[in-house]
Amino acid sequence: MFETLELFSSDFVVQVPGTAATHRTPITPPRPPKKASAMSTSVRLATASDLEAMTWVLVGASPLDPVYPYRFPDRHLYAAEFAELCRQKCREYLATSAVVVCETAPPHCNPSDKQQLRRLVAFSAWDVPARHRSRMLLPSAVREPLSRSSNNPAMPVTFGHRRRMDAFREACAANKVAFFDGRYPRGHVFLKILLCHPDYQRRGAGRALTAWGVDLARHLGLTTTVFASPMGAPLYRKLGFRQIGNFRVQLDGDDAFLEIPALILKPQPLPAENGAAEKSCEGGVTACGGLQMAARHETFEQPAQREVGVFATPTAAMACV
Repeated sequence: MFETLELFSSDFVVQVPGTAATHRTPITPPRPPKKASAMSTSVRLATASDLEAMTWVLVGASPLDPVYPYRFPDRHLYAAEFAELCRQKCREYLATSAVVVCETAPPHCNPSDKQQLRRLVAFSAWDVPARHRSRMLLPSAVREPLSRSSNNPAMPVTFGHRRRMDAFREACAANKVAFFDGRYPRGHVFLKILLCHPDYQRRGAGRALTAWGVDLARHLGLTTTVFASPMGAPLYRKLGFRQIGNFRVQLDGDDAFLEIPALILKPQPLPAENGAAEKSCEGGVTACGGLQMAARHETFEQPAQREVGVFATPTAAMACV
């Protein structure tokens, strides 16, 4: 009997005493951080053509995120199957969430070469209240979430720790209601997942992707919410987030557990000159307070050493539920 995949992911903390004794093969330790270099970083809404690049990011970042060793301690023995599960989850994000991708290119290359050299290195998925989705001009699948069909059935999970998967899924769902959904009945902008490929961490991707969601929430007048890790908390706190609680995922008799904090950022008032009203721009792009959310494509030229928090260490890869 198999279960269907519920591959929530997060930059959580996991403690697994006696790892070598409980796993058939020791988990590959995180690689030492590479010397980061400045990059030209831009963010945009994802399209279906980004699926393979998103899968590459998810597969690459998973060994560095404790939540995957917790639920899939044997994933390294089933590399092809795990990659397909990651692809399936990315496809689900594209169909049900506002997915924003981060691309990088060398900062000093010719403008004509920059687009060709640009590479998708990170992505985030945001849950936005239904009443705001169409106003953002999100893809139709996000405005009207698709249910699974017989043409695209969920892939059964034949490996991993089934009880930990169930416990993680149930705890995240229950605590999302307790910390966020119940607290903000008008809705909130929820950072579901944020991942950067380890070869491109500490170069501004985490900051750029987080800023996108924070700006969106601010222009909608909603709170930004996230389940984060102590590693990710410095960046969030620097942006104004505060912790409102935490919860633990742990099975009876299991030494391994996840400790998951909940953070929020209340919306700041919009500048008086922009106003809070929405308006339509040329080409049908909707702007919230003057900010074109659907067509936004910003470029950040940042020194690598300024990036802190979510991607400050190679083991801090994402934040989500």
